[in-house]
This record gives sequence, C-alpha cells and structure tokens, in this order.
Amino acid sequence: MSTECENIRATRDQFHQLTDVVNCVMENEKVAYVIRHAERNKSSTGTEGRLNDNGREQSVTLGERLAPLGPIYFMHTKVYRTMETVLKIAEGKGQEFSESSIPFTATSADDHEQRTDLLDSYFIKDESQANACKNQHSWSWSAYSYFAYEEDVSRECQAGFYDVDDRIQEFIKDNFTYSKMHDITIAISHDQFLIPFIISVCERNTIDLRFHKHENEESRYDYWINYLTGVAIIVDENDQAITIPVTAMEDPYLRVFPEK
Repeated sequence: MSTECENIRATRDQFHQLTDVVNCVMENEKVAYVIRHAERNKSSTGTEGRLNDNGREQSVTLGERLAPLGPIYFMHTKVYRTMETVLKIAEGKGQEFSESSIPFTATSADDHEQRTDLLDSYFIKDESQANACKNQHSWSWSAYSYFAYEEDVSRECQAGFYDVDDRIQEFIKDNFTYSKMHDITIAISHDQFLIPFIISVCERNTIDLRFHKHENEESRYDYWINYLTGVAIIVDENDQAITIPVTAMEDPYLRVFPEK
C-alpha cells in the first residue's frame, strides 16, 4: 500500500476525495460510501424535493469519475432527490440500472434498496423530546450538531436523541459487515443524518461542524456539509471497519445554500 493510502486511511480529521479513497481499498476489503444527495434549491424540501440542474450535473460527473469501477450497489431513502442522485450517478458511470423513472417501482432489487435508517430519524429516540430540543435553537438544524458535539446537553436533547457514537456503531454493525456488503456501495442520505455521523467519525476534532454555535451568523453554512459529502466505511473480512470523512466536491462545506 502506498504511503498516500496509509495516510488517507489513518486520517479522520479532514475530508478526503471520495475517488482517492476508492484507490485505497484493498482486495480483501469492501467499501460503502454514505453521502448526502446532490445539490437542491432551498425551497426544494420534503419527500418530493428534487435536485436542481447543478445537482444533476454533479451526480453525472461523480458517476463518470467512478466509471472504471465494477458495479455499484445503491441505497437511498424514500425522498425523490436521493433516487434522482442514484439515477444520475448510474447514468454518468454507464452502469445499467433496474429503474428508469422516479419513484422507483421497487423498494428493493439486485442493484438498489430503499432504507429508513438513512434518515435523521435514526438518531431520534423520542420524537416529542427531539422536537423540544430543536425548538431551543433558531434553526432546527442546530440540534443535530448540538447533541453530537456537546457533553452537557439539555434534558430534552438528551431524552430525544440516542448517543451518537453508540448509534453509529450499531448502524455499521447492522448494515456493513463483510458478509452483508457488496464490493462497492453508495448510500445516498441527507445532511441531518450525516452531520452527527461525521462528527462521531472525526472524533469531534478539526472538522468543525458546530452549526449550533454559528446559526445566527452569515457564515453559518461554513459549518454545514456540502452535497455529495459524507463517510467512507471500509470493512475487511474480519469485520474490522475503517471510517473516513469523504467528499466528491471541491469544497466539503456548504458555504452557500442555493435560493429559489
């Protein structure tokens, strides 16, 4: 293994290019990339919210960069923009795909499956308490960085959310053991799921996603992840997992939230 790959695999305090990590997966390992969907406009919310033109182009470009790889298995949520991201990545890669329109006709097939545990609700233990936690902030987004970072959280946040580190380990154990995995998986998820995930993976060090500290500042989006950004999970035949923050974008931070 090259020195560059050794450094990438050992570094969790910065985002690495997803395509660089691809080259650092060994023959006795499998890999899953759990990343945010591609770009959407601010108003394109809810389960029917779609990608904008930039997001479609981003997805196709990522697929083109992954073209030399073998077949990719996809995971997604019930949300339109995650399925759209999957379709466009497959299109760019030139990979045959069992679905051609959205919503997908099947929730599970040989090349994809819909998952509920890729939603932020995976971290929610008590919905009413979690909502009370969110209401303590100017932005509901803040709750997801607050409960993941802070040790002394409010009673509502403690009651509303699971322990992040324990929940992440459970997620990996349930979904990404060697025998369960395909060689390459891309799981398209959402920002509020991935913010706590990345905070846990980087051990709350260097990567600064403390949105709750900056929610009322113009620079707030400097503390939120960009699209097509998340975590790589590399698993060997003994189920030893390495987790690495990754991005397919030039900048892993959102910076600007597209209007409309």
